[in-house]
Amino acid sequence: MLAAAACAERHAPPDASSAPAPAARAARETAPPDAAPPDVVEPEPAPALEVLSGPAAEGVIAETTAPREAPRPDAPELAITPRGVGRFQLGLSRREVLALLVNGRRGTLRKLWTPPGEVSVETGVYWLPGGAPLLRLRIYGGRLTEVTVVARDPRAITDHDIGIGATFDDAVLAHGDARRAGRGFVLQDLPGVLFVPLEPVSPAAESPPLTAHIGNIVVVGPEAD
Repeated sequence: MLAAAACAERHAPPDASSAPAPAARAARETAPPDAAPPDVVEPEPAPALEVLSGPAAEGVIAETTAPREAPRPDAPELAITPRGVGRFQLGLSRREVLALLVNGRRGTLRKLWTPPGEVSVETGVYWLPGGAPLLRLRIYGGRLTEVTVVARDPRAITDHDIGIGATFDDAVLAHGDARRAGRGFVLQDLPGVLFVPLEPVSPAAESPPLTAHIGNIVVVGPEAD
């Protein structure tokens, strides 16, 4: 009897409840591994943003107010710094420049011809009360990119009183050594500000004659000198 019981245990069929059903096994084998549960709803893709370019982008830039630091309360009205001259700060929009020109009563803008599809360029001038030019302006792509002081004015000076007519000797003593940078010279403490001699200077000169006078002061910003 013991032998018969052992034989029956060896040949007993497997329990059907412990074996996977054929349909369930087939579903697990055919379902993709990363399939989402049927009750999960995929979010809709975000709509594409409109990207402006060319004249449309320039139009927006020209009308947009540019963020900038407030001037020091004790700074001269037309203080010359690496970021601009007085309220004429690099990066101002065309609209802001027009407001400073009092919509034509203190200066004008003139658009230069550029090939179709090229970035627009405008030049401008800011007048003294008597009508003489004090500042020349350059607007590129709707933003102010260059300010040039072209006349002597006690308000248009650096924080060490260097302006048009000063000697390079005074400028170097006030702001450090001068180095050649394109059409003029940059002083150590004023990156982005070109001091152009009034007297002719050899293009090969790496530093200005100390007796030479400053004829123009061009602010282009530290990134452009």
